[in-house]
Amino acid sequence: MKSTLRNLGAVAAGVVAGVVGVSLVQSLSNALYAPPESVDINEPEQLAQWIRGLPTAAFLIVLASWGVGCFLAGGVARWLATDRILWPGLVAVAFPFLATMATLSMLPHPIWMWPGGMVVCLLGGYVGMRCAAGSKPTLDAPHVADEAT
Repeated sequence: MKSTLRNLGAVAAGVVAGVVGVSLVQSLSNALYAPPESVDINEPEQLAQWIRGLPTAAFLIVLASWGVGCFLAGGVARWLATDRILWPGLVAVAFPFLATMATLSMLPHPIWMWPGGMVVCLLGGYVGMRCAAGSKPTLDAPHVADEAT
């Protein structure tokens, strides 16, 4: 029970770290490419028109933010998990990944952002979890070779 609570806490911490990472990187995009005062961001058509006019660099920053978010979510969750098991990292990465897919479906983006978003999220999550794994790979069950010795 204690390890389950720790692992659920690891998932929560990973999700928070992912949100913070996305927010920090996207603040750069917001600083560089802020909407003009004439655009009402609460008006969907005005927001969509403004997004369609953004330069490629703005979208690349957004892609980077999604990758950083998934890296941090997976890495923090696995690092904090009991014995650095894999599942907390996978669950934590699912949150920014699904948020990325929701963002892509709700707001207009160039078509290349769909595969780009998927790749940076999955790759960022994988690298984050791999970095947090430590020197030995660990899964929920011990390796058969470890039991034989």
